[in-house]
Amino acid sequence: MTPRPAATLVLLRTSAGRMETLMIKRQAALFGAGWWVFPGGSLDPADHRPENRELVAGAAPEEEVPWIAAALRETAEEVGLCLTQPGPAPSREELDDFYGWLRDSGARLDGGRVVLLSNWVTPAGVRKRFDTRFYAAEWTGPGEPRPDAAEVAEAEWVSPAVMLGRGRADYPLIQPTFETLELLARFDSPQAVMEFARGREVAPIYPPLEWAPPVFGGAAGERRV
Repeated sequence: MTPRPAATLVLLRTSAGRMETLMIKRQAALFGAGWWVFPGGSLDPADHRPENRELVAGAAPEEEVPWIAAALRETAEEVGLCLTQPGPAPSREELDDFYGWLRDSGARLDGGRVVLLSNWVTPAGVRKRFDTRFYAAEWTGPGEPRPDAAEVAEAEWVSPAVMLGRGRADYPLIQPTFETLELLARFDSPQAVMEFARGREVAPIYPPLEWAPPVFGGAAGERRV
């Protein structure tokens, strides 16, 4: 099966002198129920439309625009936080037609603040496969997450080290999330993460099949040696 294109946003902020990242718990009725992940999801046909690509400012290279748009759109839809210029705060109703709201409000997605961090591809042999690009961005505005209850059971700003230290039974993580948190824990500021991401060459990562989520036979968030 060909992997489905997807995008994730690793949103970072500084709070009380430490770096935090935004994480969400997937609702029970959805694929990945109960997992703690970064906001994101599959690309929509709307992310590729020329009239919507024009609503993404500063994104480069050009072929990345639909993925960057999807990462920012999914984050806005799931938790109500929008990386836009200028930066109005849309209502939950306005987010139901995200690109329509952008056009009506005069806002543009701020693709220039987003940097590619990694690219994870679900291993062959898994029923649902995704080719997911992880992007990093710093959140500097006010406001707490406003979760969409249909998709998000919980949303929390948390330091990577704290998230890694929690029990996997209550906070299950799949490998891309686990390893991204390990990477983030090496840095003490969003600026340091962004500088690292800008200076690296990103190649697709193909984890072994035994790392697949538990519904497919693997053990989420546990290392296999």
